[in-house]
Amino acid sequence: MALCLRNVAQSSVLTSAERSQLNSLCRLAWTGHLTPAAFAKAQRSLCVTMVADSGLVGAAARAAAQTCEQGG
Repeated sequence: MALCLRNVAQSSVLTSAERSQLNSLCRLAWTGHLTPAAFAKAQRSLCVTMVADSGLVGAAARAAAQTCEQGG
């Protein structure tokens, strides 16, 4: 878990919301409770956060968010 958390902490491009979600994902994986369904949910949530933080607006933001929801 320490390596996962350290990698997240060392990334200079993450917003605080993204960093928080990734830290939670590290902890979830470490506890052994990271089921495929939980991972997919966390991945979608992080993707939506990254789209929101990206500055995309309008149709581009909606298309990107839709891709997140489809697992892309």
